[in-house]
Amino acid sequence: MAAPTFHELQILKEFRNRVKDLNLQEDIISDVELLRWIRVRDHNLDQAEIMLRKHMNWREEVNFEGIKLWDVPKEYR
Repeated sequence: MAAPTFHELQILKEFRNRVKDLNLQEDIISDVELLRWIRVRDHNLDQAEIMLRKHMNWREEVNFEGIKLWDVPKEYR
């Protein structure tokens, strides 16, 4: 991933503030990860925020974190 521009560093702070209520884990809240959401929506923070919130809702709906507790069947090991 390309280094962030000055403009991206500025809006990254705003984006982080917008989503702080989600209490995101470090692997999602890192600058690199948040910058991915910003870039994919062409720096439109409103759209990036909507997309991230939908993603987090999906993770909750499918119990994404529960995969860590899944016991892989013997035939797939």
